[in-house]
Amino acid sequence: MLDVRRFVAAALLFVGALCPRARAASAEPPPPKREVPDYDGREEPPPTAGEVALWVPRVVLFPLYLTSEYLIRRPLGALISTAERNDWAPAIVDFFTFGEDHKAGIVPTAFFEFNFRASGGLYFFWDDAVWRHNDVRVHGQIGGFDWLSLGAVDRVHIGKLSTLGLQGDFLRRPDYVFHGIGPRSLEADRSRFTMVFVDVGPVYDLYPAPWVHFRARVAAKTVNLGDGSFDGDPSLSVESRRGAFPLPPGFPEGYTAVYEHAELALDSRPPRPGPGTGVRVTGHADHGVDLRYYGHGREWVRYGGAVGAFWDVGNTARTLGVVVGTEFAHAVHGETPFTEQVLLGGSGGFAGFRPGRLVGASAATASLYYEWPIWVWLDGAIHFGVGNVFDSGLRDFQGRLLRLSSGIGIRSTSSPDHQIGLEVGFGTETIQDGLDVTSLRIAVGGTNGF
Repeated sequence: MLDVRRFVAAALLFVGALCPRARAASAEPPPPKREVPDYDGREEPPPTAGEVALWVPRVVLFPLYLTSEYLIRRPLGALISTAERNDWAPAIVDFFTFGEDHKAGIVPTAFFEFNFRASGGLYFFWDDAVWRHNDVRVHGQIGGFDWLSLGAVDRVHIGKLSTLGLQGDFLRRPDYVFHGIGPRSLEADRSRFTMVFVDVGPVYDLYPAPWVHFRARVAAKTVNLGDGSFDGDPSLSVESRRGAFPLPPGFPEGYTAVYEHAELALDSRPPRPGPGTGVRVTGHADHGVDLRYYGHGREWVRYGGAVGAFWDVGNTARTLGVVVGTEFAHAVHGETPFTEQVLLGGSGGFAGFRPGRLVGASAATASLYYEWPIWVWLDGAIHFGVGNVFDSGLRDFQGRLLRLSSGIGIRSTSSPDHQIGLEVGFGTETIQDGLDVTSLRIAVGGTNGF
Protein backbone atom coordinates (compact mmCIF):
# COMPACT_ATOMS: atom_id res chain seq x y z
CA MET A 1 0.00 0.00 0.00
CA LEU A 2 1.28 3.46 -0.90
CA ASP A 3 2.52 5.46 2.12
CA VAL A 4 0.60 8.73 1.75
CA ARG A 5 2.91 10.62 4.11
CA ARG A 6 6.00 9.72 2.07
CA PHE A 7 4.20 10.66 -1.13
CA VAL A 8 3.22 14.09 0.27
CA ALA A 9 6.75 14.70 1.59
CA ALA A 10 8.27 13.84 -1.77
CA ALA A 11 5.80 16.09 -3.54
CA LEU A 12 6.65 18.99 -1.20
CA LEU A 13 10.38 18.48 -1.75
CA PHE A 14 9.82 18.44 -5.51
CA VAL A 15 7.79 21.67 -5.40
CA GLY A 16 10.39 23.27 -3.11
CA ALA A 17 13.14 22.37 -5.51
CA LEU A 18 11.28 24.03 -8.33
CA CYS A 19 10.46 27.21 -6.43
CA PRO A 20 13.97 28.81 -6.60
CA ARG A 21 14.10 28.17 -10.32
CA ALA A 22 10.65 29.65 -10.69
CA ARG A 23 11.68 32.76 -8.71
CA ALA A 24 14.88 33.09 -10.75
CA ALA A 25 12.99 32.73 -13.96
CA SER A 26 10.40 35.25 -12.84
CA ALA A 27 13.14 37.89 -12.20
CA GLU A 28 13.39 38.56 -15.93
CA PRO A 29 10.14 39.37 -17.72
CA PRO A 30 9.39 37.01 -20.62
CA PRO A 31 9.84 38.46 -24.11
CA PRO A 32 6.60 39.69 -25.68
CA LYS A 33 4.90 37.28 -28.04
CA ARG A 34 4.73 38.42 -31.63
CA GLU A 35 1.44 38.38 -33.45
CA VAL A 36 0.81 35.56 -35.87
CA PRO A 37 1.42 36.94 -39.36
CA ASP A 38 -1.38 36.84 -41.92
CA TYR A 39 0.32 34.82 -44.62
CA ASP A 40 -2.46 34.60 -47.18
CA GLY A 41 -4.22 37.94 -46.51
CA ARG A 42 -7.64 36.27 -46.60
CA GLU A 43 -10.42 36.54 -44.01
CA GLU A 44 -11.22 33.64 -41.71
CA PRO A 45 -13.65 31.25 -43.44
CA PRO A 46 -17.20 31.11 -42.02
CA PRO A 47 -18.04 28.11 -39.83
CA THR A 48 -19.03 25.00 -41.73
CA ALA A 49 -22.46 23.40 -41.44
CA GLY A 50 -20.91 20.62 -39.37
CA GLU A 51 -19.36 23.09 -36.92
CA VAL A 52 -22.70 24.87 -36.56
CA ALA A 53 -24.56 21.57 -36.13
CA LEU A 54 -22.22 20.61 -33.28
CA TRP A 55 -23.74 23.36 -31.16
CA VAL A 56 -27.12 21.59 -31.18
CA PRO A 57 -26.01 18.58 -29.07
CA ARG A 58 -23.78 20.88 -27.00
CA VAL A 59 -26.75 23.06 -26.03
CA VAL A 60 -29.19 20.16 -25.65
CA LEU A 61 -26.84 18.11 -23.47
CA PHE A 62 -25.46 21.00 -21.39
CA PRO A 63 -28.04 20.57 -18.57
CA LEU A 64 -27.24 16.85 -18.55
CA TYR A 65 -23.52 17.63 -18.27
CA LEU A 66 -24.08 19.96 -15.32
CA THR A 67 -26.27 17.33 -13.64
CA SER A 68 -23.75 14.56 -14.27
CA GLU A 69 -20.73 16.57 -13.14
CA TYR A 70 -22.01 18.37 -10.05
CA LEU A 71 -24.99 16.33 -8.82
CA ILE A 72 -23.82 12.79 -9.65
CA ARG A 73 -20.12 12.29 -10.45
CA ARG A 74 -18.42 14.44 -7.81
CA PRO A 75 -20.64 13.54 -4.81
CA LEU A 76 -20.73 9.89 -5.89
CA GLY A 77 -16.96 9.78 -6.35
CA ALA A 78 -16.42 11.07 -2.82
CA LEU A 79 -18.93 8.56 -1.44
CA ILE A 80 -17.39 5.61 -3.31
CA SER A 81 -13.88 6.54 -2.20
CA THR A 82 -15.01 6.70 1.42
CA ALA A 83 -16.84 3.37 1.09
CA GLU A 84 -13.80 1.63 -0.38
CA ARG A 85 -11.44 3.03 2.26
CA ASN A 86 -13.69 1.87 5.10
CA ASP A 87 -14.80 -1.48 3.59
CA TRP A 88 -18.47 -0.57 3.75
CA ALA A 89 -19.59 -3.11 1.13
CA PRO A 90 -18.84 -6.31 3.12
CA ALA A 91 -20.30 -4.76 6.28
CA ILE A 92 -23.52 -3.78 4.48
CA VAL A 93 -23.91 -7.23 2.91
CA ASP A 94 -23.37 -8.97 6.25
CA PHE A 95 -25.86 -6.69 8.00
CA PHE A 96 -28.79 -7.21 5.60
CA THR A 97 -28.30 -10.88 4.69
CA PHE A 98 -28.44 -14.17 6.57
CA GLY A 99 -26.31 -17.29 6.48
CA GLU A 100 -22.77 -17.92 5.35
CA ASP A 101 -23.74 -17.92 1.67
CA HIS A 102 -25.94 -14.79 1.94
CA LYS A 103 -28.85 -16.59 0.27
CA ALA A 104 -31.52 -14.70 2.21
CA GLY A 105 -31.96 -11.14 3.35
CA ILE A 106 -34.22 -8.19 4.06
CA VAL A 107 -33.37 -4.82 2.55
CA PRO A 108 -35.09 -1.52 3.36
CA THR A 109 -36.20 0.30 0.24
CA ALA A 110 -37.62 3.69 -0.64
CA PHE A 111 -38.66 5.47 -3.81
CA PHE A 112 -39.16 9.16 -4.51
CA GLU A 113 -40.40 10.59 -7.77
CA PHE A 114 -41.09 14.25 -8.32
CA ASN A 115 -44.86 14.94 -8.70
CA PHE A 116 -45.76 11.60 -7.09
CA ARG A 117 -46.04 10.35 -3.54
CA ALA A 118 -42.88 9.03 -1.93
CA SER A 119 -42.96 5.49 -0.58
CA GLY A 120 -40.89 3.24 1.64
CA GLY A 121 -40.86 -0.46 2.39
CA LEU A 122 -38.94 -3.72 2.50
CA TYR A 123 -37.59 -6.15 -0.06
CA PHE A 124 -37.07 -9.81 0.95
CA PHE A 125 -35.21 -12.50 -0.99
CA TRP A 126 -34.50 -16.16 -0.24
CA ASP A 127 -32.62 -18.45 -2.63
CA ASP A 128 -33.06 -22.21 -2.15
CA ALA A 129 -36.09 -21.47 0.06
CA VAL A 130 -37.24 -24.60 1.93
CA TRP A 131 -35.67 -26.79 -0.76
CA ARG A 132 -32.96 -26.40 -3.40
CA HIS A 133 -33.66 -24.51 -6.61
CA ASN A 134 -36.65 -22.70 -5.13
CA ASP A 135 -36.35 -18.90 -4.95
CA VAL A 136 -38.72 -16.47 -3.23
CA ARG A 137 -38.95 -12.70 -3.73
CA VAL A 138 -41.31 -10.42 -1.77
CA HIS A 139 -41.64 -6.64 -1.69
CA GLY A 140 -43.93 -4.29 0.17
CA GLN A 141 -44.15 -0.49 0.00
CA ILE A 142 -46.40 2.11 1.56
CA GLY A 143 -46.87 5.76 0.70
CA GLY A 144 -49.83 6.66 2.93
CA PHE A 145 -53.07 5.14 4.14
CA ASP A 146 -54.34 4.88 0.54
CA TRP A 147 -51.00 3.99 -1.13
CA LEU A 148 -49.94 0.35 -0.80
CA SER A 149 -47.97 -2.04 -2.99
CA LEU A 150 -47.39 -5.75 -2.34
CA GLY A 151 -45.82 -8.33 -4.60
CA ALA A 152 -44.41 -11.84 -4.39
CA VAL A 153 -43.05 -14.51 -6.71
CA ASP A 154 -41.97 -18.09 -6.01
CA ARG A 155 -39.76 -19.59 -8.75
CA VAL A 156 -38.70 -23.20 -9.15
CA HIS A 157 -35.68 -23.90 -11.36
CA ILE A 158 -36.42 -26.66 -13.88
CA GLY A 159 -32.98 -27.89 -14.83
CA LYS A 160 -30.53 -25.19 -15.89
CA LEU A 161 -32.56 -23.68 -18.69
CA SER A 162 -35.92 -22.63 -17.28
CA THR A 163 -37.95 -21.54 -14.25
CA LEU A 164 -41.63 -21.83 -13.41
CA GLY A 165 -43.15 -19.48 -10.88
CA LEU A 166 -46.32 -18.12 -9.37
CA GLN A 167 -46.54 -14.34 -9.13
CA GLY A 168 -49.05 -12.09 -7.40
CA ASP A 169 -49.28 -8.30 -7.13
CA PHE A 170 -51.55 -5.85 -5.36
CA LEU A 171 -51.38 -2.08 -5.82
CA ARG A 172 -53.46 0.86 -4.67
CA ARG A 173 -52.39 4.39 -5.63
CA PRO A 174 -54.34 7.66 -5.78
CA ASP A 175 -51.76 9.73 -7.71
CA TYR A 176 -51.63 8.28 -11.23
CA VAL A 177 -51.56 10.93 -13.97
CA PHE A 178 -53.71 11.25 -17.08
CA HIS A 179 -53.36 13.99 -19.71
CA GLY A 180 -55.57 12.63 -22.46
CA ILE A 181 -55.14 10.10 -25.26
CA GLY A 182 -53.15 10.70 -28.43
CA PRO A 183 -50.08 12.62 -29.58
CA ARG A 184 -51.43 16.11 -28.84
CA SER A 185 -52.07 15.78 -25.10
CA LEU A 186 -50.73 18.71 -23.08
CA GLU A 187 -48.87 18.88 -19.78
CA ALA A 188 -51.28 21.66 -18.73
CA ASP A 189 -54.16 19.12 -18.77
CA ARG A 190 -52.66 16.90 -16.07
CA SER A 191 -55.24 15.13 -13.90
CA ARG A 192 -55.13 12.39 -11.27
CA PHE A 193 -56.87 9.06 -10.94
CA THR A 194 -56.86 6.18 -8.48
CA MET A 195 -56.14 2.61 -9.54
CA VAL A 196 -56.52 -0.52 -7.44
CA PHE A 197 -55.55 -3.81 -9.03
CA VAL A 198 -54.89 -7.44 -8.14
CA ASP A 199 -52.90 -9.56 -10.60
CA VAL A 200 -52.20 -13.30 -10.05
CA GLY A 201 -50.89 -16.00 -12.35
CA PRO A 202 -48.05 -18.36 -13.30
CA VAL A 203 -44.97 -17.20 -15.20
CA TYR A 204 -42.53 -19.33 -17.21
CA ASP A 205 -38.98 -18.31 -18.23
CA LEU A 206 -36.87 -20.27 -20.71
CA TYR A 207 -33.18 -19.74 -21.56
CA PRO A 208 -32.44 -22.26 -24.34
CA ALA A 209 -29.20 -20.41 -25.17
CA PRO A 210 -27.16 -17.67 -23.48
CA TRP A 211 -28.46 -15.16 -26.03
CA VAL A 212 -32.15 -16.19 -25.91
CA HIS A 213 -34.80 -15.43 -23.28
CA PHE A 214 -38.45 -16.42 -23.65
CA ARG A 215 -41.16 -15.57 -21.12
CA ALA A 216 -44.83 -16.59 -21.02
CA ARG A 217 -47.54 -15.74 -18.52
CA VAL A 218 -51.24 -16.42 -18.06
CA ALA A 219 -52.98 -14.45 -15.34
CA ALA A 220 -56.15 -12.82 -14.12
CA LYS A 221 -56.42 -9.23 -12.99
CA THR A 222 -59.06 -6.99 -11.50
CA VAL A 223 -58.69 -3.24 -12.02
CA ASN A 224 -60.84 -0.63 -10.27
CA LEU A 225 -60.55 3.01 -11.32
CA GLY A 226 -61.70 6.27 -9.78
CA ASP A 227 -60.82 9.89 -9.23
CA GLY A 228 -57.50 10.63 -7.54
CA SER A 229 -55.63 13.56 -6.09
CA PHE A 230 -52.14 14.84 -5.41
CA ASP A 231 -50.32 18.16 -5.27
CA GLY A 232 -53.48 20.19 -5.95
CA ASP A 233 -54.06 18.65 -9.41
CA PRO A 234 -57.71 18.17 -10.47
CA SER A 235 -59.20 14.70 -10.65
CA LEU A 236 -59.72 12.99 -14.00
CA SER A 237 -63.49 13.56 -13.94
CA VAL A 238 -63.14 17.26 -13.12
CA GLU A 239 -60.61 17.84 -15.90
CA SER A 240 -62.82 15.96 -18.35
CA ARG A 241 -65.87 18.09 -17.46
CA ARG A 242 -63.69 21.16 -18.01
CA GLY A 243 -63.32 20.00 -21.62
CA ALA A 244 -59.62 19.06 -21.57
CA PHE A 245 -60.39 15.53 -22.87
CA PRO A 246 -63.28 13.02 -22.98
CA LEU A 247 -63.52 10.30 -20.36
CA PRO A 248 -61.14 7.52 -21.44
CA PRO A 249 -62.38 3.97 -22.19
CA GLY A 250 -62.64 1.86 -19.04
CA PHE A 251 -63.10 4.81 -16.69
CA PRO A 252 -64.59 4.69 -14.12
CA GLU A 253 -66.11 1.18 -14.40
CA GLY A 254 -62.80 -0.72 -14.49
CA TYR A 255 -62.52 -4.31 -15.67
CA THR A 256 -61.76 -7.91 -14.69
CA ALA A 257 -59.65 -9.63 -17.32
CA VAL A 258 -57.90 -12.85 -18.15
CA TYR A 259 -54.82 -12.25 -20.26
CA GLU A 260 -51.92 -14.04 -21.91
CA HIS A 261 -48.49 -12.53 -22.36
CA ALA A 262 -45.45 -13.75 -24.32
CA GLU A 263 -42.13 -12.06 -24.99
CA LEU A 264 -38.89 -13.03 -26.70
CA ALA A 265 -35.47 -11.38 -26.46
CA LEU A 266 -32.45 -12.20 -28.63
CA ASP A 267 -29.21 -10.58 -27.49
CA SER A 268 -25.86 -11.30 -29.14
CA ARG A 269 -23.88 -9.52 -26.40
CA PRO A 270 -22.05 -11.80 -23.94
CA PRO A 271 -22.78 -11.48 -20.21
CA ARG A 272 -20.78 -8.92 -18.28
CA PRO A 273 -17.87 -8.39 -17.95
CA GLY A 274 -17.67 -9.39 -21.60
CA PRO A 275 -17.64 -6.71 -24.32
CA GLY A 276 -20.93 -4.90 -24.86
CA THR A 277 -20.88 -4.77 -28.66
CA GLY A 278 -23.79 -6.53 -30.31
CA VAL A 279 -27.43 -6.51 -31.34
CA ARG A 280 -30.59 -6.95 -29.27
CA VAL A 281 -34.03 -7.76 -30.73
CA THR A 282 -37.17 -7.95 -28.58
CA GLY A 283 -40.81 -8.66 -29.26
CA HIS A 284 -43.95 -9.22 -27.19
CA ALA A 285 -47.65 -9.95 -27.59
CA ASP A 286 -50.59 -9.70 -25.16
CA HIS A 287 -54.25 -10.70 -25.40
CA GLY A 288 -56.93 -9.82 -22.86
CA VAL A 289 -60.65 -10.39 -22.40
CA ASP A 290 -62.80 -8.42 -19.95
CA LEU A 291 -64.93 -10.98 -18.10
CA ARG A 292 -67.35 -8.32 -16.91
CA TYR A 293 -68.28 -7.70 -20.53
CA TYR A 294 -67.62 -11.17 -21.92
CA GLY A 295 -69.97 -11.79 -24.81
CA HIS A 296 -70.75 -8.08 -25.02
CA GLY A 297 -67.61 -7.01 -26.80
CA ARG A 298 -64.54 -5.94 -24.77
CA GLU A 299 -61.39 -7.73 -25.95
CA TRP A 300 -57.98 -6.42 -26.99
CA VAL A 301 -54.50 -7.31 -28.21
CA ARG A 302 -51.23 -5.45 -27.74
CA TYR A 303 -47.93 -6.19 -29.44
CA GLY A 304 -44.67 -4.57 -30.36
CA GLY A 305 -40.92 -4.85 -30.50
CA ALA A 306 -37.59 -3.09 -30.70
CA VAL A 307 -34.22 -3.47 -32.44
CA GLY A 308 -31.05 -2.11 -30.89
CA ALA A 309 -27.39 -1.97 -31.96
CA PHE A 310 -24.62 -1.36 -29.41
CA TRP A 311 -20.91 -0.56 -29.65
CA ASP A 312 -18.57 -1.06 -26.71
CA VAL A 313 -16.00 1.66 -27.43
CA GLY A 314 -12.56 0.09 -27.12
CA ASN A 315 -14.01 -2.81 -25.07
CA THR A 316 -14.02 -0.53 -22.01
CA ALA A 317 -17.70 -1.11 -21.02
CA ARG A 318 -18.46 2.39 -22.33
CA THR A 319 -21.26 1.62 -24.73
CA LEU A 320 -23.06 3.62 -27.41
CA GLY A 321 -26.41 2.32 -28.58
CA VAL A 322 -29.34 3.12 -30.82
CA VAL A 323 -32.78 1.52 -30.35
CA VAL A 324 -35.84 1.79 -32.60
CA GLY A 325 -39.20 0.43 -31.46
CA THR A 326 -42.93 0.35 -32.21
CA GLU A 327 -45.97 -0.60 -30.11
CA PHE A 328 -49.57 -1.30 -31.13
CA ALA A 329 -52.86 -1.86 -29.30
CA HIS A 330 -56.02 -2.96 -31.08
CA ALA A 331 -59.57 -3.50 -29.86
CA VAL A 332 -60.82 -6.89 -31.09
CA HIS A 333 -64.28 -6.08 -29.71
CA GLY A 334 -65.48 -2.90 -28.06
CA GLU A 335 -63.00 -0.40 -26.67
CA THR A 336 -59.63 -1.12 -25.08
CA PRO A 337 -59.35 0.28 -21.52
CA PHE A 338 -56.90 3.17 -21.52
CA THR A 339 -54.66 1.43 -18.98
CA GLU A 340 -54.24 -1.45 -21.47
CA GLN A 341 -53.25 0.78 -24.39
CA VAL A 342 -49.71 1.80 -25.31
CA LEU A 343 -48.10 3.78 -22.48
CA LEU A 344 -44.87 5.79 -22.80
CA GLY A 345 -42.89 7.31 -19.95
CA GLY A 346 -40.92 6.30 -16.90
CA SER A 347 -38.38 4.03 -18.60
CA GLY A 348 -36.34 3.43 -21.73
CA GLY A 349 -35.93 6.15 -24.32
CA PHE A 350 -38.86 8.13 -22.88
CA ALA A 351 -37.71 8.19 -19.25
CA GLY A 352 -37.83 11.98 -19.36
CA PHE A 353 -41.63 11.70 -19.05
CA ARG A 354 -43.50 10.53 -15.98
CA PRO A 355 -44.93 6.96 -16.07
CA GLY A 356 -48.16 6.91 -18.07
CA ARG A 357 -47.70 10.46 -19.37
CA LEU A 358 -48.42 9.44 -22.99
CA VAL A 359 -51.31 7.11 -23.89
CA GLY A 360 -52.29 5.98 -27.38
CA ALA A 361 -53.22 3.11 -29.68
CA SER A 362 -49.69 2.94 -31.15
CA ALA A 363 -46.24 4.40 -30.68
CA ALA A 364 -42.98 4.86 -32.58
CA THR A 365 -39.72 5.77 -30.85
CA ALA A 366 -36.01 6.03 -31.59
CA SER A 367 -33.41 6.50 -28.87
CA LEU A 368 -29.68 7.03 -28.44
CA TYR A 369 -27.94 5.68 -25.34
CA TYR A 370 -24.55 6.03 -23.74
CA GLU A 371 -23.71 3.84 -20.74
CA TRP A 372 -20.50 3.67 -18.71
CA PRO A 373 -19.30 1.92 -15.53
CA ILE A 374 -19.11 4.03 -12.39
CA TRP A 375 -18.31 1.37 -9.81
CA VAL A 376 -18.39 -2.41 -9.62
CA TRP A 377 -22.11 -2.21 -8.71
CA LEU A 378 -23.15 0.96 -10.55
CA ASP A 379 -23.56 2.08 -14.16
CA GLY A 380 -24.26 5.53 -15.53
CA ALA A 381 -26.55 6.15 -18.51
CA ILE A 382 -27.58 9.03 -20.76
CA HIS A 383 -30.47 8.80 -23.21
CA PHE A 384 -31.90 11.01 -25.94
CA GLY A 385 -35.20 9.88 -27.48
CA VAL A 386 -37.64 11.05 -30.13
CA GLY A 387 -41.15 9.74 -30.83
CA ASN A 388 -44.72 9.82 -29.56
CA VAL A 389 -47.96 7.87 -29.26
CA PHE A 390 -50.37 7.91 -32.18
CA ASP A 391 -53.74 6.65 -33.37
CA SER A 392 -54.32 3.01 -34.30
CA GLY A 393 -51.69 1.67 -36.68
CA LEU A 394 -49.66 4.93 -36.63
CA ARG A 395 -52.30 6.45 -38.91
CA ASP A 396 -51.67 10.01 -37.75
CA PHE A 397 -47.88 9.75 -37.66
CA GLN A 398 -46.39 13.12 -38.59
CA GLY A 399 -42.98 14.66 -37.98
CA ARG A 400 -44.50 17.74 -36.37
CA LEU A 401 -46.12 15.54 -33.69
CA LEU A 402 -42.84 14.10 -32.41
CA ARG A 403 -41.58 14.84 -28.89
CA LEU A 404 -38.10 14.76 -27.38
CA SER A 405 -36.94 13.07 -24.18
CA SER A 406 -33.51 13.27 -22.56
CA GLY A 407 -32.11 12.20 -19.23
CA ILE A 408 -29.17 11.03 -17.20
CA GLY A 409 -29.00 8.61 -14.32
CA ILE A 410 -27.27 5.81 -12.47
CA ARG A 411 -28.50 2.33 -11.62
CA SER A 412 -27.23 -0.72 -9.83
CA THR A 413 -26.06 -3.77 -11.78
CA SER A 414 -27.74 -6.17 -9.36
CA SER A 415 -30.58 -8.58 -10.13
CA PRO A 416 -33.48 -7.01 -12.09
CA ASP A 417 -35.78 -8.26 -9.31
CA HIS A 418 -34.71 -5.20 -7.33
CA GLN A 419 -32.52 -2.35 -8.53
CA ILE A 420 -31.52 1.01 -7.09
CA GLY A 421 -31.18 4.05 -9.28
CA LEU A 422 -31.34 7.80 -9.70
CA GLU A 423 -32.65 9.54 -12.80
CA VAL A 424 -33.13 13.14 -13.92
CA GLY A 425 -34.98 13.63 -17.19
CA PHE A 426 -36.68 16.21 -19.38
CA GLY A 427 -39.55 15.86 -21.85
CA THR A 428 -40.99 18.28 -24.38
CA GLU A 429 -44.26 19.09 -26.05
CA THR A 430 -44.55 18.29 -29.76
CA ILE A 431 -42.63 20.07 -32.49
CA GLN A 432 -45.96 21.59 -33.48
CA ASP A 433 -46.25 23.11 -29.98
CA GLY A 434 -42.71 24.48 -30.00
CA LEU A 435 -40.78 21.67 -28.25
CA ASP A 436 -41.21 23.48 -24.93
CA VAL A 437 -39.65 21.56 -22.05
CA THR A 438 -42.69 20.99 -19.81
CA SER A 439 -41.83 17.69 -18.15
CA LEU A 440 -39.20 17.40 -15.41
CA ARG A 441 -38.72 13.94 -13.97
CA ILE A 442 -36.61 13.23 -10.88
CA ALA A 443 -36.72 9.71 -9.48
CA VAL A 444 -34.49 8.02 -6.91
CA GLY A 445 -34.76 4.78 -4.95
CA GLY A 446 -35.42 1.10 -5.38
CA THR A 447 -37.57 -0.43 -8.12
CA ASN A 448 -38.99 -3.95 -8.40
CA GLY A 449 -38.71 -5.84 -11.67
CA PHE A 450 -40.72 -8.98 -11.00
